[in-house]
Amino acid sequence: MGRPVIGELKSSPVIKRYDGNPVLSAKDVPYPSKLAFNAGVPKFRARYVMLFRNDYGPEGEERLTGTNLGLACSDDGLSWDVEPEPWFVSKKKR
Repeated sequence: MGRPVIGELKSSPVIKRYDGNPVLSAKDVPYPSKLAFNAGVPKFRARYVMLFRNDYGPEGEERLTGTNLGLACSDDGLSWDVEPEPWFVSKKKR
């Protein structure tokens, strides 16, 4: 195999990754959730804000049938208050 096209990937020194990730998981989401994907988290008006992807599916089954976006806020960036409903739900095409 040839050498890597873009080289070794490194984060900027100003980006700090929390060793206890993920800070939000499916069990923290108050609506159906099997997988919650934490995104970058900005600080806005003295609080942390997370827009996360949430995958869900039928209870008791492994398969996933949909995705929505959830919104969560935090004072410390570790303990999150998740909105009670998804922020964005895609409409399925029939």
